Amino acid sequence: MIQQMIDQWQEKAETARLCRLLGVSRSELYAARRRRAAPRSYSLAAPLQAAFLASGGTTVAVG
Repeated sequence: MIQQMIDQWQEKAETARLCRLLGVSRSELYAARRRRAAPRSYSLAAPLQAAFLASGGTTVAVG
């Protein structure tokens, strides 16, 4: 939400100033942007869900 506000107001004020006013660091803002832009990998989601359902919805500790 804060990231969206900064994106919206960025044309009118400096990013550093907006971050300071909203109580976030610029590094937090940039990290959030990278996370938002990073593609998510769902390649394991289907096999893991199938294994979970096949086990009757139970989990087993490994190790």
